[in-house]
Amino acid sequence: MELSSRLFGVSVFALRLPNILAHLIFLFYSAKLVKNLSSFTMIIGSFLLINCNPFLLDFFSVARGYGLSFALMMGSIYYAYKFINQKSTYLSAFLSILFASIALLAYFSFINYLLIISFLFIIINFIRINNNETIDEKSKISALTKQTIIILSPLSVLVFVVPIIFNLKKVDAINFGGGSNGFFRDTVFTLIAKTLYGDEMHSLKNIFQFVVIAFIIAFIMLIYLKLKEDKKSRQTSFFIFLFLIMFLSFLAAYLQYELLGVLFLKGRYA
Repeated sequence: MELSSRLFGVSVFALRLPNILAHLIFLFYSAKLVKNLSSFTMIIGSFLLINCNPFLLDFFSVARGYGLSFALMMGSIYYAYKFINQKSTYLSAFLSILFASIALLAYFSFINYLLIISFLFIIINFIRINNNETIDEKSKISALTKQTIIILSPLSVLVFVVPIIFNLKKVDAINFGGGSNGFFRDTVFTLIAKTLYGDEMHSLKNIFQFVVIAFIIAFIMLIYLKLKEDKKSRQTSFFIFLFLIMFLSFLAAYLQYELLGVLFLKGRYA
């Protein structure tokens, strides 16, 4: 925003230009992500589903870091897809974490996503190397060490970010807009309500809870059926990866609220 204002002057458009350009990145990587789906209808439908949420589009029109972080997250998910589904090299995992690390600089709440995908990539890469019967044990250890260092190298951004997060916590600047009504109400329900542009939708709370639970169950069943159909399905592997990201992100936020209170103050969600 500072660079844009220096180039184009201080105006509504100049301050929002970085997020507008970030939307092009989001469109590009979301298109690359869905292009390998099984049918043209699935490709178009998935692309529209990802890109036509008006609440999401709002973030690309404000002078904040949200749009930048979402665009970089889409790039991160695309490289994760390459690493998992297309059996790309560990460098795709590195790029995924690199994109997520830069996203963290734009929006500090991305720390959970960054740590979770890093953890999952290390496990996946360990399994791949361990199952590789073409190299001996010494070579496996060497490869695992080298690749782990490269994959996790973007996490060096935490040296810069974590002290800032703790300083924000000390002055109660990280909890703006938070609530104290429990994890589901303050996080999941709020996002659903805002997505539908409804500030007063408390009467539909139970319906939303049912829909979210039904969606999770359906997603788990889909994974189970895919695994039953083809235990080595790469598509299923990526479904499992996405599910683990969502589940572990929810779990991390819940633990921060209920147990740790390290990154966020007790009684509030960021």
